[in-house]
Amino acid sequence: MPLLINRNLDAIDRGENNRNVRAVNIYTLTELRVPDGKDLGIEAVRSDLDYLHERAVALFGEVLRPEVRDAVGLKVEDRRT
Repeated sequence: MPLLINRNLDAIDRGENNRNVRAVNIYTLTELRVPDGKDLGIEAVRSDLDYLHERAVALFGEVLRPEVRDAVGLKVEDRRT
């Protein structure tokens, strides 16, 4: 099944209370393009959602340094490629 991946990283420096503050936003989107005729029973949907979640977490984790991932407790695992 085709998988759409979209990652956006936005950073902006702005002044707050007489000092510069950098704000960083990281957006990760995963979308599975389900072909016509695919089984859409509850177990298939649950499996697809689990995969999309794992893939999105892995993508998010790729943009973080290992020490940052460790600090926030992010475990990056991707069971399917």
